[in-house]
Amino acid sequence: MLPEMSGGRPLSRRQIVAGAAALAGRAITSPRAVAEGRQPSLAALAAQKGLFYGTATQARYLDGDPRFAELVARECACLTPEWDMKWRAIQPTRDAFAPEGMDRLAKFSSAHGLWLRGCPLFWHESLPDWFGAAMRTPADWERVVLPYARYLAERYGAQLRHWDVVNEGLDPQEGRDDPARVWRLTELYGDDFFRRAFELARRLAPQTTLFYNDYGLEYDTAWHERRRVVLLRALERWRRQDVPVDALGLQAHLTAGGEKLAQERLRAFLAEVAAIGLEIVVTELDVAETRFDAPVAKRDEAVADETERFLDVVLDQPAVAGVLTWGLSDRYSWLENTVDPRNRGLPYDRDYREKPMRRAIARAISGAPPRRAAK
Repeated sequence: MLPEMSGGRPLSRRQIVAGAAALAGRAITSPRAVAEGRQPSLAALAAQKGLFYGTATQARYLDGDPRFAELVARECACLTPEWDMKWRAIQPTRDAFAPEGMDRLAKFSSAHGLWLRGCPLFWHESLPDWFGAAMRTPADWERVVLPYARYLAERYGAQLRHWDVVNEGLDPQEGRDDPARVWRLTELYGDDFFRRAFELARRLAPQTTLFYNDYGLEYDTAWHERRRVVLLRALERWRRQDVPVDALGLQAHLTAGGEKLAQERLRAFLAEVAAIGLEIVVTELDVAETRFDAPVAKRDEAVADETERFLDVVLDQPAVAGVLTWGLSDRYSWLENTVDPRNRGLPYDRDYREKPMRRAIARAISGAPPRRAAK
């Protein structure tokens, strides 16, 4: 019989296994401890289980903040370009590429032994201003899309192990039979856009793991369930059609104090994705807050609890290969800078002090079943 917590709920196997690691690391609260070897990095903890840990960031953050750059280099095994690889950033004008930011990010990764995830090749919200006028007919694929994709593959392909080929390409709405998001490329190509996108990426980057990446899959609501069902059907259809999708990215933008996590439904969904033969990665983990009236310490624990409840389920699935947070410090968080400046949804605070969320990630990784090797 499993031990019980104070509320009478039985502890899971993962909680029991991870308990010792949590106690051992509880008193260590600064990035200096990681740097001095008194606490293993999240990357090191993950590698011990055949997983990987990484984060998303921008070149300008690394360039302008040595403390942050040191923390990223020590905690992470891989990086996702938060902005620098998006189409609007890479090709801001029709006739010129602007690789400076992405070049600096690639150089930082190479210098510190980190590998890169490409993010994203196609996303409806990252189109450059000139795209609409240039992409008028189906024949414009070769003239507009191919040069952009080829440029990325030739310049960064050797460093890319993963590439989010299509990001948020589905938008299932009641009353619509077609779940594809309505934007210029699906207006021109319909569902065939997905085949075109993945076949192009496979041709240009044959050794790279190709991802479909999306959000809204974690909670116990009818909206989330519809998204899970539609996405699973799409993945099954693409596999039947030999669309070269290798993996699914779970964005995992969670919310503390909001809807209830659909832990068992999420577990079943991940098992169904794994049965198709796809790898799974948590690609954009962070936790938005819904209430700010509680003391900071209590809020931080709520963020950590939501993180751990999610990862306890996800990391039990052997097809899950790794976890990336969408940022490492609240100083450089889209939640703080775009959603609400009071948000504290990342592992480190603005002054690079470790938060309970970092310890929750460490516990979840430590309790994960071992994989054969990090991917």
